[in-house]
Amino acid sequence: YTGGTTINTGALAVASTGTLGDAVGSLTMTGSSTLDLQTGLSVGNLVMASGNSITNSTGTSSLAVSGTSTLANSITTSGVQTYTGAVTLAGNTSLTTTHAAISFTSTLDSNNVAAYALTTSTGTSSTTFGGAVGTTHALASLSTSGNASIGGNVTTVGTQSFGGITTIESAVTLQTTNANVTFSGNLVLNASLTVNAGSANIYALGNVTSNTSLSSGSAAYQSTVLSSSPLLYIPLTDAVNSTTASNLGSLGGSATYTTQSILGGPGRADGLFAGETSMYVPGSSYLTYPNNAALNNGSNALTMVAWIKNNA
Repeated sequence: YTGGTTINTGALAVASTGTLGDAVGSLTMTGSSTLDLQTGLSVGNLVMASGNSITNSTGTSSLAVSGTSTLANSITTSGVQTYTGAVTLAGNTSLTTTHAAISFTSTLDSNNVAAYALTTSTGTSSTTFGGAVGTTHALASLSTSGNASIGGNVTTVGTQSFGGITTIESAVTLQTTNANVTFSGNLVLNASLTVNAGSANIYALGNVTSNTSLSSGSAAYQSTVLSSSPLLYIPLTDAVNSTTASNLGSLGGSATYTTQSILGGPGRADGLFAGETSMYVPGSSYLTYPNNAALNNGSNALTMVAWIKNNA
């Protein structure tokens, strides 16, 4: 048949040879209905409520929504999940694939009733956030267990946790309300990143890198700093598992290094910035975080370059 589909109650299974309407029709789920998806499905729009779920009991399944989506509860597929239009969470939502990608091309928000949490699990694959997350209505929290690619600002009330390699594709801000932001894997900055966790901590537990080589990027960065006629130039380095930092500066000046976490790890040079500290990554990228938060890089070494500039 053509057109859209509404599942009001019970369980509906779509076997390997089945379809649901046409690829541009809407799929609406209400009540406690479930959809056992055993094949690939494309729909124009998807509407779910908190009592609904999409499962995969057998077969190879995937889900593609070309229009808007209202998501809730759980969606499990063996293959990819693609959400092209704007996505709204109508309840806490868990999205799971079997080593396949989950992609959000447009914006992702909670609805206007409450803040809801989103968890994605992609195994060895990744979750891509192409648009802003939580800008209109913040999420309760965000957690990804696989790799993640971030192309827009992310705003949550609670924690943000990125389990695999996290790649920053454009200049973005990750914002929480005094809740931790954790990068368990490597953090790759293809653009600048600002993390504002209020009084909470930012954990960068892997390496922080960019696609620009260290030597040429560092030289270009130093040249830019010197051309700005800084009053003080203080590179600091924090060795692996160290709670102190040495002053590597050859341009004069000194600073007091303050460990910002009870777990040890990198902190900041006292007095260099009033509101934030920047951690340089080779190239034009940087990571900033509030001074009243802590940045802890676990067992990894970190080098921080800072300078005071004469604004007069």
